[in-house]
Amino acid sequence: MRSRGGTPWLRSSAPRGPEATPKLVRLYLGHPLPDGAIDDRYPNLVHGIRSQTDDVIVFGKELAERLADHGRAVAKQYGKGAPAVVTVDFTRPAAHGLIPDASAYSDVLSALRGVGDGAKDEAAARVRI
Repeated sequence: MRSRGGTPWLRSSAPRGPEATPKLVRLYLGHPLPDGAIDDRYPNLVHGIRSQTDDVIVFGKELAERLADHGRAVAKQYGKGAPAVVTVDFTRPAAHGLIPDASAYSDVLSALRGVGDGAKDEAAARVRI
């Protein structure tokens, strides 16, 4: 269900009147309110969205690379009659800083690299998501 006028939790707790703007800024940014309380729900939501977006990019890139590798292996088996393998070039997005550092995902990615290559059960058992 869509809400009107902003986030329901913020709208319900938002101050009203001429002094509302500084208080709203503090609520949105997670800065201390005059009474010392800190409402960090909105900054936490933004952090969660960024984190999940990074996850999708890293794992999507890994999936695209693995599918291309698999496609090349299958095409090699079929020889000349095999269709061309479509690949994705990530050099430009990486050059512009749009690809997150995969080192933060090294444990999961190293465990997944064995999946589908014969060591699937052992590698899959190491992944804790």
